[in-house]
Amino acid sequence: LECGGLLDIYDHKPVIIDLVSDNGLPHYLFCVWTLRVNTRVGRTSTNIAIQLETDRNEKDYDGLTFYSWNDTRLSGSRLEKYGSFISESSEGFLTYTTDVNVVSTGFRAYVSAISTIGSGIAPSLH
Repeated sequence: LECGGLLDIYDHKPVIIDLVSDNGLPHYLFCVWTLRVNTRVGRTSTNIAIQLETDRNEKDYDGLTFYSWNDTRLSGSRLEKYGSFISESSEGFLTYTTDVNVVSTGFRAYVSAISTIGSGIAPSLH
């Protein structure tokens, strides 16, 4: 299982993060992905979109959080089960943590770059 790393995201080409194990993931797992949108020349407003397809985690204890810089501070948003999320920036960190109580079997997420200029409607992520 790939637990973290650098992910370069290109316009409308989703990256899949697949951290699923039917046998369960280790307790106290901590993964960090650095997400960075690689924009075309001239594009100024491209954000990160995350769509959870599979989420087999213990609610409130295991899960995903997206962090980005907002002015001069780091802010975080917890991703909801089977939900979608659109960042306010083109760079950030996605963390995944597990605790010791219940064995989690992981998640699958589609990560893509979207433009926030125009209609404001995100394209299909997969």
